[in-house]
Parts: sequence; structure tokens; C-alpha cells
Amino acid sequence: MTIIQPALHAAFSRIESDRIIYIAFSGGMDSTVLLHASNELAKQQQRTLRAIHVDHQMQSVAAAMAQHCQQVCQQLDVQLTICQVNVDEYAHLGPEGAARAARQQAFSQCLQTDAVIFTAHHADDQVETILLRLFRSAGVKGMVGCLEQRRLGVGELQRPLLMIRRQQIEQYARQHELSYFTDPSNDSLAFDRNYVRHKLMPAIVARWPHVGEAVTRSSQWQSEASQLLDRLARQDLADSTANPLPVAQLPQHDQASLKNALRWWIEQQGLAAPTMTVLQEIIQQLLPAHADATACVCWQDNEIRKYRDQIYAQSCLSEHDSSLCLEWDLATDLAIPSLDMVLTRSMLSQAGLSLAQLEQVQVRFRQGGESLRPRGRGCQKELKTLFQEAAVPPWLRERIPLIYHQQQLIYVFGHWIHEGY
Repeated sequence: MTIIQPALHAAFSRIESDRIIYIAFSGGMDSTVLLHASNELAKQQQRTLRAIHVDHQMQSVAAAMAQHCQQVCQQLDVQLTICQVNVDEYAHLGPEGAARAARQQAFSQCLQTDAVIFTAHHADDQVETILLRLFRSAGVKGMVGCLEQRRLGVGELQRPLLMIRRQQIEQYARQHELSYFTDPSNDSLAFDRNYVRHKLMPAIVARWPHVGEAVTRSSQWQSEASQLLDRLARQDLADSTANPLPVAQLPQHDQASLKNALRWWIEQQGLAAPTMTVLQEIIQQLLPAHADATACVCWQDNEIRKYRDQIYAQSCLSEHDSSLCLEWDLATDLAIPSLDMVLTRSMLSQAGLSLAQLEQVQVRFRQGGESLRPRGRGCQKELKTLFQEAAVPPWLRERIPLIYHQQQLIYVFGHWIHEGY
């Protein structure tokens, strides 16, 4: 018995027997060993084990890799799901980052509620990850490296081999004469991880043979430090994850606490962690901006904006043509793809709009000069004034559907209904 079986046995023992265990199966050596060893244990314990293969459609051998995975799973009698993904959606993250993001999204969508997915990350991967993050100026949280387990969609991701060295995985593969697919891109030094693996790691291991164990211990220290920093951020923000967040609620006593609180708050919004450069830009340019300004700082596909002394964290706004004029008969739903929005008749009804006299309406967007008589207000008001009174952020105003009937603005979606309607 190799060290791999005890590691998996420990992982299995922490998972309730009725939960489904998935294996992230690329077809390479690491995931083949993980699948083979997990399958043996699952059969002994009569557990449900399945596999997921993600086809990134990035290489000419992608179809051959998927076919190989299918054959291996048939031999092991393991149900396999093959997910094709489009990495172009994540192109801003670079080739490696895009593949990783697309893969994680595929796993998240495939997992059933409370299911667990195992990935084959091992100790050498951990060292490579931490080195790469160090080279990219990662902070405490980044230097934690790969987490042993975390939530993923409605399920959970676990890395049961994180304490296992690559040579121990190679030993298992030889011992069991496993067949695996060798990804030709693994040898390309154009990818940062491959450069670290093939050029740096051999020299490091030769000089410091126990670097894996040392980095793992360091990672554990960083994890504890990260937890303490999160606790401090929650205290400084009084546990507030409100979005928008009043600028006055941010800690003012020192920049380190301010950066820590901002980083924590941004992550609570589900956005990518900002770099130090981005944090500095937020602190030096966005936060001091005048109250009537609409300052904005962007990174990756995320942005922070400021309006009226509040900061808003969100994904970057999609392109939208505010000159659109759409006819709507109310009998069918109306899709507005640029806003990722679908308008329905029931939405108007639930808002309190009387639909009895309406058969055909138009959906437009703000051009300037619009006005209506808001229900209960007793006077005509310019839309510009209403938006200002309600503190609607300027970047949203041209993205709010305006419902017209016979050339009269009768409903500002989500806000005001014209008197008489």
C-alpha cells in the first residue's frame, strides 16, 4: 500500500456515505491515479463515484483526450460526464487563468447539491502555485496557496492529495500499470507553471529536498494569518457586506486597515481580489473624489464606482444601446440581451401598473428631457430630478427600461408609475 490510499481513506471518512463523490478527470497521470485509487476505495465502501472531464477546446488533441477519458471510465465502470467549455469568455485572465476559470465554472454547474469533487492537486502543485503567486506579488491570502477544501457552487471541492509528492503519484501509476494521456502542452515553457515545474523546481528540490513540507507548513501559517485579517476586516466594517457601502464606514485610522477592509468587502461581493495597484488607485483616486463625481476603478471584469459618498462593487457593465426602441405587445416576454433582462407582463402587474387598458407599449431608454406625473405626487416631474432625488447612480439611469403608452411615459421600471395608470 502506498501513502495515497491512507490519504484518500481519511478524505472519504470525512464525507457522509450518501454524498456523491466526483473526480475531476483530465486523463493525465495525476487525475488517473486519483480516479483509480478512489474507485477502489469507493467499491469497498459501496459509495457512488463519478467523473467529470472538462474539454477546454483549446488543443487539437482535445477530442482524443476526451475519448481516452471515456475509455478509462468504461474500464473502471465509472460514470463520466464530459463538459465542453468556451474559454474565450475568460480571455482577460490569460490562457492559464481562462482555462482554470472555465473549468471551475463547469465543475460548479455539474455538481449536485452537497456533492464533493476531488481534484488531483498535490504537494508539488502547491509549491508551484505559491511560487507563482509570490512572483505576482500576492499578499497573505494568496500565499495560502491551494486550499484543502472549499465550497463550489452547491457542492464542495476537496484536494485529498495535497500532502502527496509527485514522485509518490508516479510510483502508484507504475505499480498499477496505469494508462494515462500526456498533454503535449505540459512541456511548453510558454506557460508560467510549466516553466516553474521544468526549470525552477528541479534546482530547488535538489538544494532543498523537503521544500514541499516546508511550503505546506508556511501555507498553514499564512492561512491562520489570513483568518485573523478577515476577522479584523469584519470588526472594522461591523460585519457589513452592504453594497453600496458608505465611505464613512471604512476604517480611517491607518492605510493597512483600510486596504484590508476594502479587500475583504470586495471579496464578499463575489468579485476577484484586487491587486495592490488597484487598491492604491481606489484609495488615492476613487475615495477622495467629490461627492457629485462618478469615479470608477476597473480590474479584470470588475469595477468599483463612487456616487454620493458610497462605493459600489460590481461586474463591469455590458455594452448597451440606449437608443433602442422596442415594441411590446405584453402577450409574450420581452428579452433585452444587452441588459441580461427579460421583461414580463407579471412584472408590470406586480409593480402596480393597471394593464386593463394596455395592449401595446414601447420600451425605450433615457435620452434626456423625459417627465411624468408620479402616482401620488400630484405634479409633473422631470425624470432627471426624480433620479437625483432617489439617488439612482448615473451609470444605471440609461439602462432602466422606460415603458411608454401612446407616447406617454407611464412607468420607469422599478421606480415610478404615471398618474392614471
